[in-house]
Amino acid sequence: MHPDRFLTSWALLAHLAYAVSLVPNTFPLALFVLVGSEYVRHFVTLEPAPMAIHLTTHYLPVALFVYFKRVEWDLRVFVSMSLLYLAYHGFGIKKLTRYYRYQMTFFFRRDPFGCP
Repeated sequence: MHPDRFLTSWALLAHLAYAVSLVPNTFPLALFVLVGSEYVRHFVTLEPAPMAIHLTTHYLPVALFVYFKRVEWDLRVFVSMSLLYLAYHGFGIKKLTRYYRYQMTFFFRRDPFGCP
């Protein structure tokens, strides 16, 4: 499995760090991931994730922030996590687009199309 290829995995780690008070509020990151996941699901991917996984990993974090009234607009974690994610992937937008187009394949297999 290769969850490091997707921003959702990075965001879930950031949310865990927030839960144990290591980083500031991650609500903007959760909202960005939610909106981005809907865009990817409707316009980019050819292999959408199962709905249960989609709802759990994208909607649940936002719902928990709203339920526990932790909606704060601190953008530091959002900006730093996004830049780290892009740097980790060498700012390769084409590579990331390919990951999201075939997300289920790239999540479970190392390099199905000869891509790094």
